[in-house]
Amino acid sequence: MIKTTAQLSLKLVEDVASSRDALLAAHGGSVPDNMEVVEGMGDQPGQSAFYLVRREAAITGRDLKNARVGVDENNLPDVAFSLNPTGAEKFRRATGQNVGRRLAIILDGRVESAPTIQSQISAEGRITGRYTAQEADELAKILRAGALPAPSSTCSS
Repeated sequence: MIKTTAQLSLKLVEDVASSRDALLAAHGGSVPDNMEVVEGMGDQPGQSAFYLVRREAAITGRDLKNARVGVDENNLPDVAFSLNPTGAEKFRRATGQNVGRRLAIILDGRVESAPTIQSQISAEGRITGRYTAQEADELAKILRAGALPAPSSTCSS
């Protein structure tokens, strides 16, 4: 059993590539001052990717009230979440200005998912995509773990 405090942040994605070298080559060989490179899950299962994200988070785990599994209008699994008033205002501005761009969900320094912003989001939103029920459940758990103010217990198998 490992005890850690989960650190959650949602950051705008500027670029993504299959390797760190390819990502940096597209940006003159170095990371811009207001950006950082974060490794994480790629678009295909089992695939890694490197994301160039803004250093400043749109929101963090402190802004999240809850996350839970639901279903979308096509009866496919999704993750519904709610934000506190401060987080809702920050997210409303960030998502309203960046519709069509990707937003990296980063937990403990690793991109867990990078969905596309479909519309402006305020106090409540949904993360939809190619999720199975199990993947949606895992993402909801990741989001809730990142919102915890105290250490969470995780175990690996």
